[in-house]
Amino acid sequence: MGEFLTIARPYAVALFEGSQEQECQAWEQVLQVLATSVTDTSLLQVVADPKVAASAVQAALLDALTTLIPNPVQCLGVKLHHFLSLILAAQRLNTVPDMLTVFQALIAERARITKVDVSSAFELSPTQLADLQQALSCRWQTHVEVASATVDKKLIGGAVVRARDRDLVFDGSIRNRLNRLSHSLNS
Repeated sequence: MGEFLTIARPYAVALFEGSQEQECQAWEQVLQVLATSVTDTSLLQVVADPKVAASAVQAALLDALTTLIPNPVQCLGVKLHHFLSLILAAQRLNTVPDMLTVFQALIAERARITKVDVSSAFELSPTQLADLQQALSCRWQTHVEVASATVDKKLIGGAVVRARDRDLVFDGSIRNRLNRLSHSLNS
């Protein structure tokens, strides 16, 4: 994932900008199912096979989507047909996982949600995570969700917080403080 991000971005932005909020939820579900489907290399081989008509692949994908998630398919209607036709004609089905990534980032941005990854020297309790989440929400004036919390003993103490949709890293680890102290003493 990530290698087709530049190709996938215009598709995701077009879906997002051309959709109402209810449709965004439906598109997200459709993209999730398609993203899971394209991880199966046999599907990509069928799509790439010139003997298989794009209309047959589109019909099969629509049938699968209708079976798995009937409400979103019904909500999107003809827009979904056009979308599938477009990505199959442009041979962009393999970029759907990246479309999903961009689409979810756009939804989070609209909802003013920032997802963060937290690494700490020791496991953080739910209370500590909630306090951290609240402090970051106040600082950034947005809703913050802790997407992942991992333990990294190399930090010695403290924590490192990485915002997924921003170029921000807060490094409050003891390891970082020791490195800064060492650097200042050597300068």
